[in-house]
Amino acid sequence: MKRFLQIIGILVLIAIGSIFLYSGWLYISISLRKDTHNLSQQIDRECQYYLDRKNTPGLALALVKGDTILYKSFGVKNRVTGETIDTSTLFELGDLTIVFTTSLAELHSRKGLFNWNDHLYNSLPADRVPSLDDGTTLLHLATHTGGFPRIQQELLDTARLHPCNPFEKLYRSHSDYYYRSPADKKAPGWHNYQYSEIAISLLGDVMEYKAHRSYENLLVNDICAPLGMKKTSLILRDSALLAKGHDINGNVTCNWHFPVLQASDAIRSNIVDMSIFLKAQLFNNSSLYDVFHNTHQKVVSFPIGAMGKGWNIDNFTGQLTGSGPILWHGGCTGGFSSYMAFCPEKKTGIVLLANQNNPLLEKMGLDLLNEALLTSLK
Repeated sequence: MKRFLQIIGILVLIAIGSIFLYSGWLYISISLRKDTHNLSQQIDRECQYYLDRKNTPGLALALVKGDTILYKSFGVKNRVTGETIDTSTLFELGDLTIVFTTSLAELHSRKGLFNWNDHLYNSLPADRVPSLDDGTTLLHLATHTGGFPRIQQELLDTARLHPCNPFEKLYRSHSDYYYRSPADKKAPGWHNYQYSEIAISLLGDVMEYKAHRSYENLLVNDICAPLGMKKTSLILRDSALLAKGHDINGNVTCNWHFPVLQASDAIRSNIVDMSIFLKAQLFNNSSLYDVFHNTHQKVVSFPIGAMGKGWNIDNFTGQLTGSGPILWHGGCTGGFSSYMAFCPEKKTGIVLLANQNNPLLEKMGLDLLNEALLTSLK
């Protein structure tokens, strides 16, 4: 046992040393870099390389850098028809829906609909209330610290029967029994952090119950309308605008529908609307700025980052680049990926939407954001 512990200790020291060496190299390389004034060309090169390497059909990008906004589109939204991606193309946002939900919750908490410290036990109708009050608050839901798993096993088991469009046959009744008696739920608190679509879905359910309005109605009227986001919705009103989804291998797959988990996964949008949402996070020129700003604030701390209300906060990269904290969130469905990241201190941010399920979109998005923080457009 002593020998085993020594080996573990050595491996931990090697890992820590590697992190410090990499961090030092990255910091030095960044500090010595000169502005090449070719950010647009770098974006073109990196995005085209991503499409070629990952067999991704199409990609839309919006970059906000101070007063400038840059749109770029690559590839096709349908390989069969050859129709190209443009600024009107709709994408499934998947988990990026979460930051809309936490923003809605922040808005309505400020209006007095509920308090972030309210217990979940007291925030749902009687036929949906948990069997006991374990102290889980609405703030726990928004920060993934409520002790819920990502998705309950019963939902996964049912979803696996329909692999192409796994949630299409699921309804609220599938979730209600679990909510009342969740056997796999842990105690709330930062020590039981677990990224949870169930938790965010419950937060959406609380808002629907308290406001007596559907999630779609809340989204469209309370966020999209004030910002002028005309194409962002759960409801697909023009199927011709929706890109065709592709799996991680580049094969055509189903578009997903969400009778459940709407508040965590179900929004569709285009790159113009998402750039509006991004700009609203950075600039104090809308009635919702204070709402968004409050969701950015640290609620839960981790060794190299933190959680706001819905937003991941990357302090590590921000310290290396000298840019300040970077806030981000990504999302995936079976055939789409999305990513948004921004640096409030530098008024710079990026949105990427792709019609392929590929988590590596997040890495490219962060790389491009770092390039945007270090390189000018002209």
